[in-house]
Amino acid sequence: MQAVLAGDLPASVALPIPTTQKRTENLAFCQTQLRQLQVVPANELSPASHFKYQSFDRFLRQASQNLSQDSILRDDARYYDLQAVFRTLFRRAQHSPAQTLAAQWLQQLPQYYAQAKQNLKDQQPQYLLQAIEQQTAFYQLLKQYSRPTNLDAKRTAQIAVKDFIAFLISLEFEQNNLIE
Repeated sequence: MQAVLAGDLPASVALPIPTTQKRTENLAFCQTQLRQLQVVPANELSPASHFKYQSFDRFLRQASQNLSQDSILRDDARYYDLQAVFRTLFRRAQHSPAQTLAAQWLQQLPQYYAQAKQNLKDQQPQYLLQAIEQQTAFYQLLKQYSRPTNLDAKRTAQIAVKDFIAFLISLEFEQNNLIE
């Protein structure tokens, strides 16, 4: 998914399922991109290019920091936010490969969220409300997206996101009832 955010379409059509191995691969990708970015002479860039350079550098550093935490898969539901990835795909969806990839990934969201539910064992309460807000915004993004050639993919994705939101709300409810 980091590759999509970096502007590349992956060769694989499989939505990366959130596993420890995938987290390690994403961390390696971010670190490689950071090393390559450091080679660019930032002081020689135009103001617009320098701004993009700084934004990309910040993104990669933050992503690397987040992915470095071994516990991120099990205790931070915010990790499963797909808005940025799909917003990028949707923007590029006038291009056939991006449109195809978006439709295929939308169809695979139920498996993605099923793994997310299995991963979330030690959820941190302070992250739950943010994760619920993120997923709700992602659902709204899906509702606005009008390009999928396969409307079943859009419906499948919306159902999967609503189900994950319900799961997060139930976690939040359980934690609040246990605390009081």
